[in-house]
Amino acid sequence: MTVAPPTTEPIPAPGSVPAAVSVRRWRGRLGVGQLPLRIIAALTWLFWSSRLFIEIGTFPTAALWSILFGVGAIAMMSLYVLVRSDRAVAVLDAVLVGGTLLIGVIWVIALVYGNPNFGTDEAAFVQGAAKLFAHGHNPYGVNLAGTLQTYAVVPSAYTYTATGHLIAHLNYPSLSFLPESLLIALGVTSQTTVWVCAFFLALSGLVLLLVVPRPYRPLAAVLLGFDAYFNAAAAGLIFTEMMVFIVIAMVSWEAFVSHAPGWRGWIAPVALGLAVSIQQDSWFLVPCFLIAAYQEAVLRRRPPWPDAVRYGAICGGVFVLVNLPFIAMNPSTWIHGILEPLSLPLLPLGQGLIGITTYLGLGGGNLGLYTVASVLVLAVLLLLIGFHYDRTRFLVPMTPAIVLWFSTRSLSQYVLIAAYALLAALCCWRREGEAPDGLAADGPQPRAPSRTVPDHVRLVGGRSLVGTVLIGGTLVLAAGAAVLAFTVPAPLSIHIVSYHSTGQEQTIDSMRIDVSNNTGSPRRVVYVVEDGPYLGTPWLLVDSNGVVPPHAHRTLQILAPNSSVMPSLSSAFRVAGFTTGPTAVSSSPSLQPNQDRTLLTPFGFPAPIPVGSTETVQVQVVDRLGSPVRRAGIQVQLGQAVYSPSGLFATENSINGQPDGQSPVQAGTDSRGIAVFHIRADQAVGDATTLQAWLGTTGATGYSNRVIGWFGYSKDIPSQ
Repeated sequence: MTVAPPTTEPIPAPGSVPAAVSVRRWRGRLGVGQLPLRIIAALTWLFWSSRLFIEIGTFPTAALWSILFGVGAIAMMSLYVLVRSDRAVAVLDAVLVGGTLLIGVIWVIALVYGNPNFGTDEAAFVQGAAKLFAHGHNPYGVNLAGTLQTYAVVPSAYTYTATGHLIAHLNYPSLSFLPESLLIALGVTSQTTVWVCAFFLALSGLVLLLVVPRPYRPLAAVLLGFDAYFNAAAAGLIFTEMMVFIVIAMVSWEAFVSHAPGWRGWIAPVALGLAVSIQQDSWFLVPCFLIAAYQEAVLRRRPPWPDAVRYGAICGGVFVLVNLPFIAMNPSTWIHGILEPLSLPLLPLGQGLIGITTYLGLGGGNLGLYTVASVLVLAVLLLLIGFHYDRTRFLVPMTPAIVLWFSTRSLSQYVLIAAYALLAALCCWRREGEAPDGLAADGPQPRAPSRTVPDHVRLVGGRSLVGTVLIGGTLVLAAGAAVLAFTVPAPLSIHIVSYHSTGQEQTIDSMRIDVSNNTGSPRRVVYVVEDGPYLGTPWLLVDSNGVVPPHAHRTLQILAPNSSVMPSLSSAFRVAGFTTGPTAVSSSPSLQPNQDRTLLTPFGFPAPIPVGSTETVQVQVVDRLGSPVRRAGIQVQLGQAVYSPSGLFATENSINGQPDGQSPVQAGTDSRGIAVFHIRADQAVGDATTLQAWLGTTGATGYSNRVIGWFGYSKDIPSQ
């Protein structure tokens, strides 16, 4: 009899699972880091469900979608915990990303139904240009100011220059409006820009779904879970059209640098050529990709110039081909249009470095320094990519966001574009034999190809001293320009002397300001009121041509040009004065009209108040945080009025024994900071009385909530 040799494998402990079984059991499960990622991605559905729930009033169908995606969020989280097979996880990932794209588009539809007015002048100009081209006209050089009224763009969303001129021409390359023109020609004439933006944004999400490695596909849902993307599409911001081409340029980059056969090697430069044919933001990517093409050829031991030239020629050729009809029609108007955002001194706006000046009031004496800083930052990034490509290549998709963060128009959309592009690059860029950078691959990673190549194919010398000096010197210059930008003093000193309010509308329609010119040259000033982050229409001057002589002082009155730029009494505001030669901004100290406000109680009455009956209301003075101001003698006004379809009417009630209909009626607070009013219904009426309190005797501030009461109501009396 043959005796088997003794086994060397350890005997499993009681209750344990053999290793082979354990491996089989966990092979289909999600890894430690992958399951939380999918749970977070599924939670974005709950976020969208809550947002849609708010829109039920204007878009009733939102109730159905809100319920479906709320339940869907719970179901997706549960299924991710329960599934065992890779195929099931892949299906859930596709459902997750596809559902996110669907609910994003539904959100855009809900916003359009809630407010069909265009949210930006950009959307209005693109829609107007598309209609002109669909009818056979060249939109470049045409005054499109009429589209602002046609599509009901609020004046606070207009774009002005520092000289007070309205931007009223198309200033984007032609692919910004060509898809819209096609839809208009097919009969889709309403909200065309919005639908195109939503479609291309959803398409970019589908591209990410297809190219992102399976373990990381929910990242696309997480990214699109930020409502800023679909909010931008609903506002008609055309960067949402451009993003799909930038994503394609990123994910097809490897095919270009590896000289993929056939059409695959053309996709990357063609896609970037289409992106730069939509909006100028993507122009900053062109020099980055040219340097990257050069360096990738170096790393692959190929002559680099042919690759760089080929990429630039294809990208530039696509740009020229798309815009050629308009170049042929009128080259000067086309060039003037697409260069307008870069050449004109637009009013500053954004969350970048410019906020130190516009919102904090530091510097402002030369806004051109921000432009200098952004150009130098671009130079730093190009040098970093050129000399240290192997470490800095992922700065390529980030370049527009970094550069424009230093500019005078540093909008959040640049970061949104960069985040999308960076995710695509992290998932798809690799070296020969490597897994995509940014993703963990199993097993040892192959070493990167050596950078030791013949001198005649090197850019400037790798990590040489020359590169270090160039990068360091340019960085110092960029930092110096940035510091100067918010340390050069503003040319004017501006102070708000007084303001006039619109009463119960709780806005300000005119102001008196003191202006001092601190320079030795006359300054023509354009005044804008900053109420929040946006700068709207310049205000109107009374009895002044806007010029302040050297070292002179003026007291001026400025009037609101429209209601959309009138600041609220409940928020802080400042007056900004813009001058040119150089372009500069001078801001007044911030003014907060309402330090205290009022709270009117009760919020309503349980039944109509019969004629002859009296109800008591109280007005509590509170501070900005809602805490009671316990001080006696504060003068409180209580107003009463009837709001009806045919106008505003006096009431038939007596407050604190005053004659019927008198409004407002004044009372002082007690030691608790409460003013008491007794309201008696003296006559039968057919309308509700609206009550509202405020502070002050000569000026009104601190308006309360509005309360309605049916004082003396009779169904037999017709309403007014």
